[in-house]
Amino acid sequence: MSAPTPINIALSTIEPTMGHGLRVWWSWQWRTLVSGLVLSLFCIPIVMVLNIIFGSSKIGFVAGQLLSFAVFTGAGIFQMKTVLDKEYKTFRVAILPKSPDV
Repeated sequence: MSAPTPINIALSTIEPTMGHGLRVWWSWQWRTLVSGLVLSLFCIPIVMVLNIIFGSSKIGFVAGQLLSFAVFTGAGIFQMKTVLDKEYKTFRVAILPKSPDV
């Protein structure tokens, strides 16, 4: 199987401003918060069962904290991919490979 043929594309770039950074950050932040909160609704019963099994010990508390951390981390990673694919009003984020001569 051969590698795909690269295509030459001329890209124009703009100097990123604080406004661009805030727009990308906010787009990621609110999506992560909403999806994390929705996913945590499914985790609450699991944490409750862990607390019933382990009682009020630190094991149940730590397991609940780790589960919450894992849910929000997973949501954040997934939402970062979504934000990188998004087209904003006046720009779009692009990930480009480094030039071999750099």
